[in-house]
Amino acid sequence: MIEAIHYFGRMQRINHVHFRNVRVHATYTKYTETFHDEGELDLLAAMRAFEEVGYSGLMIPDHAPDLTVDGEWHYAAWSLAIGYMKGLLQAAQGKC
Repeated sequence: MIEAIHYFGRMQRINHVHFRNVRVHATYTKYTETFHDEGELDLLAAMRAFEEVGYSGLMIPDHAPDLTVDGEWHYAAWSLAIGYMKGLLQAAQGKC
């Protein structure tokens, strides 16, 4: 994934980013969406790659995780996802 960010990012061919993490099952035919910090992908490395190529477009969490304390609109889940992404961005920029 990091190589793809560098490849397409250097050519300015990334339109927008659906930022999420997953666990891939052994057969590679299925995956399970996870919280951003629980999947198999190194999202800090991905965020650093977006910074390295100068990406400044839209980046949104792909889906909000289900939280038992959350309501119909998933405000807590979206807040968690966006807050995690903002933390990754700050770390990628060397601000923390």
